[in-house]
Amino acid sequence: MRQTRKYYYVNVKFVCWLSILAFVGLAAWHAEAVPTSNTERLINRLPLQAVIATGHGRYAEAVEPHGADYSRTKKHLEQALEIRLNLFGEYHVDTAASLNNLGVYYHDLLRNYTRAKEHYLRALAIQLRLFSEEQVDIAASLDDFLIGFGDFVGRAAEQDIRRLRIVLGRTMLGEEHSATATILGNLGLACKNLGQENAAIFYLKMSVNDIQSVSGSLAALWEGSVQKIFIQFREIYYHTLADLLVGQGRIPEALQVLAMLKEEEYFNFILRDARDDPRTTRVSYTPREQEQVDRFKKIAEQLFNLSEEKRGLPGVDKERLEEINSALESLTRELHDFFENLEANLKTGTAEQATAAGIEFLEDIQQMLKGMGDGVALVHTLIAPEHVWLILTTYDAQTHVRKNIRQRELFEKIRTFRVSLTYRDNQGRPAWAPLLLPTAQALYDILIAPISEDLKKAGIHTLMFFLDGALRYIPISALHDGQQWLVEKYAVVVYTDAARENLRSTRPPVETWEAAAMGVTEAHRGFSELPAVRNELESIVRRIDSTGNAVQGIFPGIILMDKDFTEDALIDALNRDIPLVHIASHFKLELGNITNSYLLLGDGQRLTLERLRDGNFRFEKVDQLTLSACDTAIELREGAGSELEGLGVLVQRKGASSVIATLWPIADESTGVFLPRFYELLLQGGMTRAEALRQTQIEFMKPPPEPSLLAAMAKFVMERLGHETAPPPDYSHPFFWAPFILMGNWL
Repeated sequence: MRQTRKYYYVNVKFVCWLSILAFVGLAAWHAEAVPTSNTERLINRLPLQAVIATGHGRYAEAVEPHGADYSRTKKHLEQALEIRLNLFGEYHVDTAASLNNLGVYYHDLLRNYTRAKEHYLRALAIQLRLFSEEQVDIAASLDDFLIGFGDFVGRAAEQDIRRLRIVLGRTMLGEEHSATATILGNLGLACKNLGQENAAIFYLKMSVNDIQSVSGSLAALWEGSVQKIFIQFREIYYHTLADLLVGQGRIPEALQVLAMLKEEEYFNFILRDARDDPRTTRVSYTPREQEQVDRFKKIAEQLFNLSEEKRGLPGVDKERLEEINSALESLTRELHDFFENLEANLKTGTAEQATAAGIEFLEDIQQMLKGMGDGVALVHTLIAPEHVWLILTTYDAQTHVRKNIRQRELFEKIRTFRVSLTYRDNQGRPAWAPLLLPTAQALYDILIAPISEDLKKAGIHTLMFFLDGALRYIPISALHDGQQWLVEKYAVVVYTDAARENLRSTRPPVETWEAAAMGVTEAHRGFSELPAVRNELESIVRRIDSTGNAVQGIFPGIILMDKDFTEDALIDALNRDIPLVHIASHFKLELGNITNSYLLLGDGQRLTLERLRDGNFRFEKVDQLTLSACDTAIELREGAGSELEGLGVLVQRKGASSVIATLWPIADESTGVFLPRFYELLLQGGMTRAEALRQTQIEFMKPPPEPSLLAAMAKFVMERLGHETAPPPDYSHPFFWAPFILMGNWL
């Protein structure tokens, strides 16, 4: 019999993976025909363990188009169940698997949730009977049970099942296991839907703290769409928890969770490579929450230990077996009492608006802000399904504002704004799209207007933005209040907690800088030539040419172009402790894929970000890293946006103090004017990097002056003589000045 089971598991794994591939591939195909498909909704929030466990029941969608006659599918599934009943009887894992398959059939294809529930409960009963022998399949049956009727027969039933599943998960898998974190997170979401906010916060805190403790490489598991699903469903827990905490006014704890979210995003970006694990933050518990955590873990530990003993107990020791079963029953009752009274127990502690560790976390941020001088504020954004939170922090105050807008509506505004910013006319030149200013103003009303009075009262001149989700795809500096661009009032910086230590460090005087300017001008396979890069690099570096003549530039240094710009040359330049490293080349960035994200080198080789992180690239002495990336290849997606930010965090963790990057391609002479002007203003002294960037943007947004009568006459004469005269360039469109973002130390 045991041999039969082993054979079954091997085949299930094979079928599961085939089914997952078919299911993910068909998601987009179903999207237009069946926009309200429950299956398509569930895939975004379904724990991947559940998808794998139930994948063999998904094949009906892959083999038959929606709306077809499913009688053949039903017949095959019923025949499989009959065969297994005849071979193995009722209480066997294979019988339970067939019942699960039928449950998926009734739920996904016939939308008959009552029949689906019957099959899931029957399968669950079998798995519980076999608990001591086949623990892993219990979680699969519980997941199918939840999928089948949790949204349709009442949240109370859903919560009961999730409660059972958390016990089994901790008993089977131990404390720090990815499935345990998922179970806790799902339980938190269920409590939120039931209106039990304190219990929801409790479970979600445990979930995200567990997630921060679980390592494991994504690269070794899966790629593509399935990997993205894994990332997305985990991040739901962070967002939901932060949303609940802000809603209760528990801002310091919410800031801890948002910092954890950024750490988790970066960890996913590097494919969960434990060698560079950034996840050091944990959300703290109130004293009342800590009491419940301790009690919960004590019960779970006892359950785990007794179950382990039971599994290894000889069958002849019936007396000890009875003792264990009695103890397990007692612990189950105790756990049931814990669940029933959790919300009430936590409510008595709601006066504890912030934990001690949370307050310390906030004070550390405010101390950082105080060290930057007056006029600096940090704005955290948090996107929830029905609203956006804005959390404004200064060195001596904090406030939060809720702006109601659906997440999908916000994303459409972000998409429209981004497309409008990069819109081109028939000649391929940037042009003013009709929706550019309206969407810039709409986003200003959402993200800035609710806190504008607070900014005025505090005398703010520099805004550090902690951006959530797709907000990272747009330049905040290009929002518009109806009269002027945001950057005309404030210097704007992108902030992550990775920059906190850099913001406290001192920088070498700019007048002592040397520069290493590197780039690519020639075309390579899959990439166009960048002829403007030569002038860009030569305008930055002051040097002696081959004839011994001084070549005008801003900083002394070296230029590495095309075949001279190699991996070894980059390493050598970094080893020379040059403060300014300027790279003008193509970048390709992919969400959650550090191995497929790379920088194009001058010899045509591709330097992956994985290699950049793991190789001997020393950025410790780099005070300013500028990535004049002409093709960042960012894919605009709802709920994403961590690609460019992940690159910034990576090089900061390698030691770079400040990073400038671009949000969209600018293969244009304007970059060769913009960045040298930024460096010139910086060299003049008396202003921060953020202010120098702001002043450069303001200079660019001014259209060229009308030519004087004398200039017009000269132009006329020159043209009559056959000489071409080019008009002064117009870089006033935000396409030219808005994409530059500053991360890290902006001082």
